[in-house]
Amino acid sequence: MVGDRLRPLLERTTLAALLALSSALGGCAHGPLATGTRTTGGASAQSEIISTITGDSPNFAQLANGSLMTVVSRNFGRGAKAGALVEFYYPHCSTDQLWDSYIGVASGGTLRWAQNLRLVNQAIVPDTGRVTSDFEGPGYTLRLEDVVSPTSNVHLRHVTLTNEGTQPLKDVSLVDYGYFMLNSLPTGDRLQVDPKSHALVQTDTGVAVAVAADPAPTDARCGLANVPVGAAEDACCAAEHLDWKGPQAAGPSLTGVNGTLRNAVGDVAPGQSVSVTYALGAGPDG
Repeated sequence: MVGDRLRPLLERTTLAALLALSSALGGCAHGPLATGTRTTGGASAQSEIISTITGDSPNFAQLANGSLMTVVSRNFGRGAKAGALVEFYYPHCSTDQLWDSYIGVASGGTLRWAQNLRLVNQAIVPDTGRVTSDFEGPGYTLRLEDVVSPTSNVHLRHVTLTNEGTQPLKDVSLVDYGYFMLNSLPTGDRLQVDPKSHALVQTDTGVAVAVAADPAPTDARCGLANVPVGAAEDACCAAEHLDWKGPQAAGPSLTGVNGTLRNAVGDVAPGQSVSVTYALGAGPDG
C-alpha cells in the first residue's frame, strides 16, 4: 500500500526534475514550450514539453470553446485515470496547464479517488457538450458530469453521490484535487487559498487558474507537490490520510504545487443524493 502511494510521487518527481533540467539547459520557462513537432496533412503542429516526453493523454473526450480545451481520461492506457481531467489547454492548444485533477469520496475513515472505483460507463451526451462518467463505490454510486462553458474559460464538474445501500453513509466528504503546471513547467507556480471565496488560485507569469466549489468548500489547502511529509505535504497525500487542514499558500517549488477542496456533506441516508459543482477557470492573471 505504501508502495502504491509512493509510486506516483516518484514518477512525478522524476518528470519534474526532467522538466527543470530542460529549462536550465535552455528551455523557455514561460510561454508555450514547443519541443516536438507532429505533421498532419502537410501542416505541422507543435507539442508542449510534457506531451513530448510522456506522449498524448488517455483521451475519452475533449471539451472546448475555442480558447480552453480540456480532456477527460478513459480507463485504460498510459497514465489513465478514469474520469480525471488530464489536460487543460489555455490559451492555446499547445499550452497544457495541468498534470492531473480528480475527484474523491471520503467516508468511514477512507478516501477513494474516482479512478479507483469501478467504472460503470462513460458517455458523451448528444447535443449538450456534456461528458458523464459513472462509478460504483462501496454502497454508493458516483456520477461526474463535465462541460466547458461556451462563453467563458471555465470547466465545470458536477459531482453527485447517491447512497444505494440500506444503511447511512457516515461522515461523507467530496474532494477535488488538482496539480496544475502553469506555462507547462511547475517551477514558478504560486498557489494560495482566496480568503473570501476559499477558491484555490494558482499564478505564474501571464497565466492563472482558479478552482472553486459551490457550495463553498469546508476546507481548502495547498501543498508542495511530491513532498510526502512535513507541514507543506503534498495535498494528494494529505487527503489520503484525511488531513484537511494545511497551508493556505505554497510555492514556488522545483516540483510544483497542488491543492484540495473538501466539501463535507455529513451522513447520507439510503436513497439520498448529494451534489457539489467544482469550477476550474483560466485567465491571464489571478
